[in-house]
Amino acid sequence: MIDEYLDTLQEGFFFSDKTISVNLDLFEKDKTKKLLIIGNAGSGKTTLSIKLGKKYNVKSIGTDSIYKYLYDNRKHDNFKVDPQDVAKIVYYYLKQKNEKMIIEGIDIADMYTKYSNIKDIIIKTPMIILGQSAIKSGIRAGIRNAKTTKEHWKEIYWLTYINFKRVQPSLNQLRKDVNYKYKDNIINYKI
Repeated sequence: MIDEYLDTLQEGFFFSDKTISVNLDLFEKDKTKKLLIIGNAGSGKTTLSIKLGKKYNVKSIGTDSIYKYLYDNRKHDNFKVDPQDVAKIVYYYLKQKNEKMIIEGIDIADMYTKYSNIKDIIIKTPMIILGQSAIKSGIRAGIRNAKTTKEHWKEIYWLTYINFKRVQPSLNQLRKDVNYKYKDNIINYKI
């Protein structure tokens, strides 16, 4: 069961919400083909999606890898990846009926609040919203990403700032809407 993998995650220290899930049984029983894993940078999304992908023998794709793919296939040197292009690819995957897969990423919460065409699909898809705090996950992500730079604390500060400024409001809105829509069907994980 998915529960055993969720138990391996650690709860955040400050401003933490509990990890919640909705309709995982639909994914486990193959009644739906998609599972979303959403949370702050450094909260364990990729680790969890890889473990669950292996367990269920399904493809796991992250929004970070979509950004990387688009950037690696850029047409010119000044190319910047447009988040709306990433949202279009996630939308495409969510609309595929035949292929079972796990889609993870911090950007899914942003897509939920910014793009009306994908909002309804996201709220109806089985999901896990990881509850690790923005502070702790920002530090974890900063340390992870700082391996490529000498300025660790700038990286940690920047990722924590991004979590609070850009992502946290979207993540909070998604969590609020999920709590409202699914009330009694939400599973809370005490991790």
